[in-house]
Amino acid sequence: MKWRNGLYLLSILMFVLALLLHFDAYEVFIFRGKKLPQHHRYHFLFPFQEFIFQANDGGSINAILLNAPKPTKGLILYFHGNKDNLDRWANEAHYLCQYGYDVMVYDYRGYGKSKGERNEATFFGDAWLLYQQCAKMYASDSIILYGRSLGTGPASWLAANTKVKALILETPYTDMVNLIEDQVLGFPMHWFLNYKFDNLAQLTTLNLPVFIIHGTNDQLISVDHARKLASVCTHPASQLIIIPNGGHNNLRSFDTYQKSLEQFLSSIRLIN
Repeated sequence: MKWRNGLYLLSILMFVLALLLHFDAYEVFIFRGKKLPQHHRYHFLFPFQEFIFQANDGGSINAILLNAPKPTKGLILYFHGNKDNLDRWANEAHYLCQYGYDVMVYDYRGYGKSKGERNEATFFGDAWLLYQQCAKMYASDSIILYGRSLGTGPASWLAANTKVKALILETPYTDMVNLIEDQVLGFPMHWFLNYKFDNLAQLTTLNLPVFIIHGTNDQLISVDHARKLASVCTHPASQLIIIPNGGHNNLRSFDTYQKSLEQFLSSIRLIN
């Protein structure tokens, strides 16, 4: 009888879990942004410009443009990770200016001062909106997309649907379903997740240089995701850099990261 009671209790728990997932309770684990009041003023120790871009559905997207010393080589459009807001990510992304590129970084809906209904369609729509705005200021063949963790989803989609110079993916995943299933020990999540972010499918369609960097000690996203993504990148200038003992948030502290990224950025400038 005890095993029957245990099985009954387990069934109830699984049903409750499924019900919670169906109502998108998992989103609190994926999207961990911090909101900011609309009157918030940014204070950074480097030159920047703030923008508010209006989406067609009424949403508004807050972005920061970080200025490199003139003349610039182009623009890096940066898609950040799943935590915090621009107060953190503008500082995080500013180091890319040292390579001679201006950097545009923006907050997803529900992060910082960005507002509006959030779903996979609006994620992609906002990425497209940012690209359109950037293309007004920079030639499309001088725009590089940089996706970090969660941000590799919209970055990969945008690379597959626009004209850009290259795509950089730091700590990427093959797709959101596989990533979440890794976290729940293989429990089938495709019935519940509204966010697919199928990076593998997007990269399969690309014919541009893709730079993928990952660490062997990443406890959030296995390095196997990066290896699988790299296996479908066909452009001869594409690279996969694996950093031994690198974690999810510390790759920039490794010399390998700095040197390999600089070499990649230098090499793609020679590609027409």
